[in-house]
Amino acid sequence: MKQRHGFRLRAMAGLAISLLVLPLPAVDLPYREALPGYAYQFPRDHFEHEDFHTEWWYYTGNVRGTHGERFGFELVFFRQGVKGEAESKSVWAIRDLYLAHAALTDVNGERIQFPKTPEEWTEQRWVDYSCHADAPWVSEKLRRRIQNFVTVLGCRFPTVQDVRSPSWAKTTLRALATWRYALQKYDRPWELALSKKIVRLADPRVTSI
Repeated sequence: MKQRHGFRLRAMAGLAISLLVLPLPAVDLPYREALPGYAYQFPRDHFEHEDFHTEWWYYTGNVRGTHGERFGFELVFFRQGVKGEAESKSVWAIRDLYLAHAALTDVNGERIQFPKTPEEWTEQRWVDYSCHADAPWVSEKLRRRIQNFVTVLGCRFPTVQDVRSPSWAKTTLRALATWRYALQKYDRPWELALSKKIVRLADPRVTSI
């Protein structure tokens, strides 16, 4: 029995060693490896890199409230690629997952209480907070630029959550916004704002709360 047990141990050890020294088959990874020597180019590298698997963006800073309160914030966006072996061509196929994390610190030590129920999130002050309508650190000029960009982006890629608007209306909005989005001309998109009012395209920032 002891000799048989010793033989099994030697056989298992030999198998383990052979697995370690045998060459492993090459794996065709669907993403590039992050290696030294990458040549950065801006503004291109400010945005996502679909050929890499994981990346993230940090935004940190200090701001003041309307009454002079001091706050520190950190906002992080994460992107995780989820390409499969047989990538689907469907427009509904998921190719990337996006996550976000935010932290806010009151320099004076006051505790910040966020809503805990869906009903509390529907209060006007929290709707304004979610849509950045009451952000005191955002200037009026920057607010207009953000709104113009959101208008162009929302028309170029109408939300799939809006099942009320007819398909021809979304197709028209996409066509009207194509040249602005392609040329990055976001200033004063009056024709898109008017078209959105006529179509009554849903705003996911409000309807998803």
